[in-house]
Amino acid sequence: MDDCSLYIITKGDVELIFEGKNIKEKTKRNSFKNYTRYDSFGELSFFTGKPRTATAISRGFTRVFRIKRLIFLDVM
Repeated sequence: MDDCSLYIITKGDVELIFEGKNIKEKTKRNSFKNYTRYDSFGELSFFTGKPRTATAISRGFTRVFRIKRLIFLDVM
């Protein structure tokens, strides 16, 4: 279950990908963007509460700081 968290990278690299279908009905992974230290991702789902459309994949050891949407809204 996705909790619509916002992620901030403190160490490492993360690649965002999305999956699409090509003509032969095979699933194809498409790289969307690479994130590094001090970058953030997940902000669209964090602010809107809508489901995510991309997947984050760590490229080696990665450490992230996570802010849960519901906890943030409770504090606000």
